[in-house]
Amino acid sequence: MKIKGIDISEWQGNLSLDDFKKIKESGIEFVIIRCGYTTYGKSKLKYVDDYFENNYKLCKEIGLMVGTYYYSCATTIEESTSEAQFVLDIIKGKQFEYPIIIDTEDNHNIDNPNYASSSQASIGKNKLTPIISNFCQILEKNNYYVAIYASTYWFRNNLILSDLNMYDKWIAQWSESVNFEENYGMWQYTSTGQIDGINGNLDFNYAYLDYPKIIKENKLNGFVQDSILDSEQYTLIINYLYSDGNVASSSLIKTIIKDTTYSFTSPDIAGYLPSIKIVAGKMIADKTVDVIYTKEKISILAKIKKVLKKIFLFFKKIFK
Repeated sequence: MKIKGIDISEWQGNLSLDDFKKIKESGIEFVIIRCGYTTYGKSKLKYVDDYFENNYKLCKEIGLMVGTYYYSCATTIEESTSEAQFVLDIIKGKQFEYPIIIDTEDNHNIDNPNYASSSQASIGKNKLTPIISNFCQILEKNNYYVAIYASTYWFRNNLILSDLNMYDKWIAQWSESVNFEENYGMWQYTSTGQIDGINGNLDFNYAYLDYPKIIKENKLNGFVQDSILDSEQYTLIINYLYSDGNVASSSLIKTIIKDTTYSFTSPDIAGYLPSIKIVAGKMIADKTVDVIYTKEKISILAKIKKVLKKIFLFFKKIFK
């Protein structure tokens, strides 16, 4: 499956109904609309995209499926929580056939000592990863299908991928093919797409999952029927811990409809083995599962091989 779409923001200007007709007639099936953004620097002000409401309304009117993204500049858990709540307020009462996405790419002023600490690129992957995860967890707890947008370079160098493997990914790599080792649901393959009658360049994307089906069948993104009561939904929490009780990876928090089966693979952590590789079952009540990671034992044979290898390299160096 490969479905073609675009993503837009106020940078495309005030698009009209005729513009969206041309977009749809060109073969585009979905539009990811920016709902808002946080300003970079020390102020960290949050704004709704100037044309979000217009773009959402006209896409729905013309029959284009929509998702939305928020440009994040959060560098603390508190800021991430504030951004997530801001997004929830913006999208309340709307329906999205495609994911709600956090856009992480903030590298402003990384060479300016007065602002460097306020940039996502400057705080390091160990700090940024739980910040992004926190945003995702809050949206998921509110019954939204979330995804993370970043370039393949950013995913590899600014985030800990193993801590985010439970979240869908929208990757940006402007090329003819993708060089990315993780699973992803969408690919932004160019920033210079053209549609007849539309001024300027557009970001073009491919979606590889049937998001409308997934989202509607699971009653997510505003597609919740009135007949579904709160009592018919339960929360699954999976804590990933080291054997000494320290946090091994971000917790997985999912709101799942009653009697729905689930299956989640525990993240890989080098040198450690999880007590449960796959957490699976059926939701009949709220549930918390602790996955404990213990150090992987090295066999005596492996230790002997390691010692012999060191001895071999030592004599090889002497008699070289």
